[in-house]
Amino acid sequence: MKEAEAGDVEAHQRVEAWLADLLVEAWPRSAPLLEPAVAAFGWDKEYGKLDERPAIAFLNARLRGLRFVDDVRAPGHRLGRAWRELTRTGQYRNPFVSRREVQELLQVVRGHFPELEDHFSPALVDRWERARSWWHLFTRRMVWFVLVAVVNILIRLPWSGHDGYTPHLPQALQVAESSSRYRPPDDLAFDPATDLVLAQAVHAMFGPDVDFATLRRRNPNLAETILANRRRTADVEGLVSETRMIVRLRMADAIRTGKPARLDALARWRLGQLVVARRDGGDTCMALLSGNSLPDGLELSPAQAAQEQHLAKEMLAAGELDPPRPPSGKFTFKIPGLLIERVVAATGLSAEVVKGGLINKGTPAQVCAVRMAVLSTALDWKGAARTAILRAI
Repeated sequence: MKEAEAGDVEAHQRVEAWLADLLVEAWPRSAPLLEPAVAAFGWDKEYGKLDERPAIAFLNARLRGLRFVDDVRAPGHRLGRAWRELTRTGQYRNPFVSRREVQELLQVVRGHFPELEDHFSPALVDRWERARSWWHLFTRRMVWFVLVAVVNILIRLPWSGHDGYTPHLPQALQVAESSSRYRPPDDLAFDPATDLVLAQAVHAMFGPDVDFATLRRRNPNLAETILANRRRTADVEGLVSETRMIVRLRMADAIRTGKPARLDALARWRLGQLVVARRDGGDTCMALLSGNSLPDGLELSPAQAAQEQHLAKEMLAAGELDPPRPPSGKFTFKIPGLLIERVVAATGLSAEVVKGGLINKGTPAQVCAVRMAVLSTALDWKGAARTAILRAI
């Protein structure tokens, strides 16, 4: 790093690119070197920008994870007790730790910093998840037990009327009595091949003709990730939402590193998601641009949902939902002036605001409008830098 600081621009760039690639290749062993490298080269200033290089994007994501660890370990952090619980030795749960905090920590880590789960004790994570599942199962069984007991009491009550009269039970109690013989399967012992909750999550993302067995055969890694989520919940809507988030994040990664032949379809899919996010506000749009998925409650139109399902199914069949690591080297380009003029005309914003929006300067609404207009214009652009622009937005 001293050589880079003392050398000329070309030497600086060579050392910077070499060091970034080295840190990526050696991760996680290189984690202690990341903060000094970021301080020396200012890589964190590229975070979320249009020209952020793939290797730097990878390191910036890891940097956010390391800083989250520093925050959660600090005294007074609301998830600090849950972090200490899951990272300690031992196999038994601490009864003084809130289950809600543990579940929230797992959700944050799995949604934003999945590499940090390596810090957790698998035995303790399993204990906490089993406790939640068994508690739900116990509560559900107790409800059915009470309902069936009420039905049996009502049946045995003396009924007035002529001989042979059979009392007519309320419809709700009849349903409860019959349903008690068809309890849901134990969350910890279900069969993935026949599990209806898992099947609905897979169908929602890939269509009715793709089942879990097909998913597992075509992409074992993705199938196991979804299965792990299923083991934590029996809620259909929750699993569908988590599955969509997982697949959407992989599709977004494929824009940066996937096959060029798929790029146009992915860029149009991305633009459709940005349209939905923008309706919710500039902050939601910026969150999507920064690498997050659409938040719960924001739904695609039926046409957009059908397009997403078709695209996801094609990518699954082609083996494109495990995008490779970001390639090494610089990821820089220059946006042609004519394209910027078209963006100015499409947005009604000044050239200065448009240029600022390209590097995340301006209000969230302005940055969002500029980035969407650049993506939309680039889809119809036949000139230089088209591929680089589609990959960057």
